[in-house]
Amino acid sequence: MIRKHITIPIYQLTFILIIYWDENELRNKILKGADFDRPMEEFDGGVFDFEEKVYLSLKAYKEGGKKYPKNSVIAHEALHMVNRVMDYICHKPDRDNDEPDAYLLLWIIDEIEKFIDANESKIQYGS
Repeated sequence: MIRKHITIPIYQLTFILIIYWDENELRNKILKGADFDRPMEEFDGGVFDFEEKVYLSLKAYKEGGKKYPKNSVIAHEALHMVNRVMDYICHKPDRDNDEPDAYLLLWIIDEIEKFIDANESKIQYGS
């Protein structure tokens, strides 16, 4: 498991990005006592609050020769983080002008991709 604290500059909100490959390590080191609606083994990632911290987690694994997390999972979880930030700053969605949401989504995805690229040698994808 690797992690990084990321602060969104304009909103001064920090979240903890976690790339994990062992659910037990995540559960025992970070999420002691957390309660989920289904087993962690069923998650590819998630955005959650726990002990007054916000986490964006993504599972790293290999299947059929492809490495995960897939871009679609990264985008999915990044959108959850955008919604969390918008709630935090009391921003109501505007269907006619969703540029702030879109730019934040792009920024979060870029930060995730930079972190994954910089730590590729540390990520254990398994087989």
